[in-house]
Amino acid sequence: MASSAVKDIRKRIQSITGAISEHRKAIKELEQQKCAAQQELNVLRDPMSRLPLELSSMIFNKCIPRHRDDRQPNPLTAPMLLMRICRSWTQIALATPSLWTCIHVNNQLEEFSNLLGVWMDRAQHLPVKILLS
Repeated sequence: MASSAVKDIRKRIQSITGAISEHRKAIKELEQQKCAAQQELNVLRDPMSRLPLELSSMIFNKCIPRHRDDRQPNPLTAPMLLMRICRSWTQIALATPSLWTCIHVNNQLEEFSNLLGVWMDRAQHLPVKILLS
């Protein structure tokens, strides 16, 4: 009799485990749907995404530090900071070559060689001012 009770409990545990697994899968799918809906809402609410690219680019260019000649690329300042805000701002920054026309590289050139290539690509057809120290 005890072994019958054990079997029943094990079956019940297995059934509960299966149900938990199904619910986790459903929760994961719902979280993905929620994330997608949140992204749609963010795009609709983002004033920058409603502006023409030319105007957004002008605004982004105003974010560049005035004395950028003496600054090394920094993720906490424009243009790199602008790319960290949201997907639409990243697209605007990448579509604005004038943000990428000046870069200061210190004497550890190996460290910045990849970054320098990316910077040059983003500047597209515009000349790039490269400051070495």
